[in-house]
Amino acid sequence: MYNAETRDIMRIKIDFYVNENFKFNKNLNEAMTAFIYRCISLSDKRYGAMLHDKGYRQCGYKKFVYHVYSLSQNGSCVKDTLNRGMATLILSSTLDKTIIHFTRGLIRIGKVQLLSHSFDIISIKNIDEPKYTNSMMAKIKSPIFLQDVNHRYLKPGNMEDKLVNNLLEKYYSMYEKFPENMELKIKFMSYIRQYVKYKRNVYKGYIGIIAMQGSRELIEMAYEAGLGSKNGIGFGLIEKI
Repeated sequence: MYNAETRDIMRIKIDFYVNENFKFNKNLNEAMTAFIYRCISLSDKRYGAMLHDKGYRQCGYKKFVYHVYSLSQNGSCVKDTLNRGMATLILSSTLDKTIIHFTRGLIRIGKVQLLSHSFDIISIKNIDEPKYTNSMMAKIKSPIFLQDVNHRYLKPGNMEDKLVNNLLEKYYSMYEKFPENMELKIKFMSYIRQYVKYKRNVYKGYIGIIAMQGSRELIEMAYEAGLGSKNGIGFGLIEKI
């Protein structure tokens, strides 16, 4: 069972410089996901393999890795193009070991490497966690995605209750218990549909503004580990407004 009292750094921001415009044949989520695991494994091969291959599986067949990221440029999610100028990776995790091992591996490599291209790191900064209360208004920095049991994509209005159930599963899988307060209301205040290709799949998610009210523990889980599914490949990172 994970001990919340041992937590340290939970979210970091990496700014890197793109020296010319690049159009990639593959979606950059695939390349960034591979790079994140490469950095983690460079610091601790066993831990990186555990996260990638197994994760946490207390709730049936589900696998949770408890990290989420966004890749952006000029405030917008990056898909398959990086333009000249600054780009930003934000990596967040409930597991401080993930952040620590990623940062160590990143420093050893010395650059952000996506496919055959390398980019100079401008800065690596720790992002202080917000003061968690029983409510949060947040900007969705990477699309929130969720499907029903029949693998049908859910629209925001049909997704809100299921996002809460997903957070409860994440919480139980991490701590082997449910939070004292399991009540949480999630509401999309605004949203824009966004398609993201990852390997052979195309996922339909949503960015915009979201409001949460209720369980402080579940709000904290949402902020650190992400909302919805596929967090480990770059879906569901939120930023407090």
